[in-house]
Amino acid sequence: MELFSDLNISCPRADQEVMYYKLCRELGYQTIAFNHTINMSQAMVKNQLKLPQCKLKKCDDLRVLHRITLVCTDPSHLRALKNAQLKQFDIIALCPKSEDLLSQSISNFPNSFQILSLDFNQKLPYRLKHTHLHPCKLNQVVF
Repeated sequence: MELFSDLNISCPRADQEVMYYKLCRELGYQTIAFNHTINMSQAMVKNQLKLPQCKLKKCDDLRVLHRITLVCTDPSHLRALKNAQLKQFDIIALCPKSEDLLSQSISNFPNSFQILSLDFNQKLPYRLKHTHLHPCKLNQVVF
């Protein structure tokens, strides 16, 4: 049984990996996920998605996952959810910045992401409705 997990650790530099592993073990984590946050408006170059490579070391007593969070500001960014490059990541999170993007991602790409990431550091520019949340629950998307 997994007791503790952290699925949103910023991806460390290569010289910091050992320190992160040691700290997570001391805190009692069994599973961690290193997160790459990608702003899609900056990552799209000539309609090609440029993604970082997962080059983290394996750790014997920690389950290390690779997560990517795609920050989408335009409906065309949602096509990236079908990109084969995303297969290298264990967890795909989506952060839609408008209600239209939220609706489109849930209705058109329901099984393409596992986490719906919402930034509550600032007020959301839309309201969360039952019509948004219920399909997420049916597709086992978490927040």
